[in-house]
Amino acid sequence: SEQVKAEARERYRRGAQAYVESRYKDAIDLFLEADRLRPSAALSYNIARAYQKLRDSAGALRWYRDYLRRARTPEDSRQVQRLVASLEDALRRKGIQQVTILSEPPGATVVVDSQPVGVTPWTGELTPGQHRLELRMRGYLDAAGDFELPKDDAMDVLVTMDAAPEQPAPAV
Repeated sequence: SEQVKAEARERYRRGAQAYVESRYKDAIDLFLEADRLRPSAALSYNIARAYQKLRDSAGALRWYRDYLRRARTPEDSRQVQRLVASLEDALRRKGIQQVTILSEPPGATVVVDSQPVGVTPWTGELTPGQHRLELRMRGYLDAAGDFELPKDDAMDVLVTMDAAPEQPAPAV
């Protein structure tokens, strides 16, 4: 609706002003609010830039990767890929790497190495190596499998969940 668009524009405007004033955490919060109202790859880019100003490598990497996923073929793809590589290297030096778990449909509970960690889409940092992934969602069959997180590159794991067979209603 026009009201939602106007509210998203206002949040973006306030976020941009906070960014100019070096209030990067406020900018992130406002850009996230705008994105919830009206999703946009450009907002992912702005969020990434603000995280970068805060020297939060993991946050910047998450949102630059989100920007590349959402924008698909942006004109600045090479530049952003170089930023992504630099941020992946910063995480590698810390002994961790980033993984994003996506599901179709979104909203599945994510369990990594027997620990519930969030809901898809979920992004987090793990030690490189073998990990066990489980996804659970009401109305869908549980999905499980292993993935190997490389030490040098962040990765996406996409899982398509199968609908659970309909159960007949219990006899009364």
